[in-house]
Amino acid sequence: MDNDFFGDEELAQLRSHGIALFARRVVFDAQPPMTQEQIAAVQAVCSGPLPPELLALWRLTAGGRVDYDLHLRMNGNEESVGWSELFWNGSDSFHDLQGWIAHELEGAKEAAAESEEAWDGKLTLLPIGGLEDCDRIYAVVESGADYGHVLAWKQGLPAAWAHEMHEDGMTTVAHDLCAAFDALHLDEDPLEPAGEYFTGQTLLEYLDQRHQEHGLTIELMDKLIAFYRRVRPEGPGWNGIARDAGLAQEHAQGRLSLQFVNWILGCALIYGSLFGIGKLIFKEWAAGSVYLLVAIVAGVLISRNLSRGEFEVETAKLEPAEEAV
Repeated sequence: MDNDFFGDEELAQLRSHGIALFARRVVFDAQPPMTQEQIAAVQAVCSGPLPPELLALWRLTAGGRVDYDLHLRMNGNEESVGWSELFWNGSDSFHDLQGWIAHELEGAKEAAAESEEAWDGKLTLLPIGGLEDCDRIYAVVESGADYGHVLAWKQGLPAAWAHEMHEDGMTTVAHDLCAAFDALHLDEDPLEPAGEYFTGQTLLEYLDQRHQEHGLTIELMDKLIAFYRRVRPEGPGWNGIARDAGLAQEHAQGRLSLQFVNWILGCALIYGSLFGIGKLIFKEWAAGSVYLLVAIVAGVLISRNLSRGEFEVETAKLEPAEEAV
């Protein structure tokens, strides 16, 4: 648990206002935990076991809303994917969790009938979140190499919409739910937005209502907003925000320079190996040895830099992605 930012009493107060923290992200309008009977009902329609990270979320909250940006490569382009809701039973949105499950079961049944393939009546992809009926987030619940992965589906728009994706697309968000939450970020500071509508607006309005009508203290609200603003892209443009949130200056600058160095070293590794092996094939031992030595040194430096980057993340006063608060 990330108690370096919130104490147990503060977490309990936030929970009483419908706010839960999971994998370093804020869930608001957070529902009570899912009961074991409800979890068993979902498990009954899945091809394989429910991923442990999803179970951890549901044992914290059955669902709620999130307010972050998410950009993914899809159909050859970078697309903005809507993920504003964690589906739960009884929500008043387009479908609740059981409604989406029924929708997916019906679709799978129709697909099996069209392809004339046998179907066991179980889902391999479980809908867990999304935005209305246009974007959806799935967890892979089928045993195999992709088990536990989180996928995003986005509906293509009509051809009249210029510069938009016109075909439905699907891509992997991350290898598990905690890593998928880690992909959620803020493109801009919600306290200094560039336009009238911005990511974070819904959360800020929710917090203001809890403060005005339900007694959420201004101190705890400000502290939660500071925690929320910690989620930002790497780079110097966010130095001021990171400074306000109490992050170290070197971490605020991100690791973009280190990643650029790793890119250069990666090129040296690839080409050093390629030319080195080529020279050895033609028995040019001296030149081949030099190229291979360059590749080995580049590989060692990349390994060292990656280890250093992981250490910096662990010491940046953010909880590990595997844990939930």
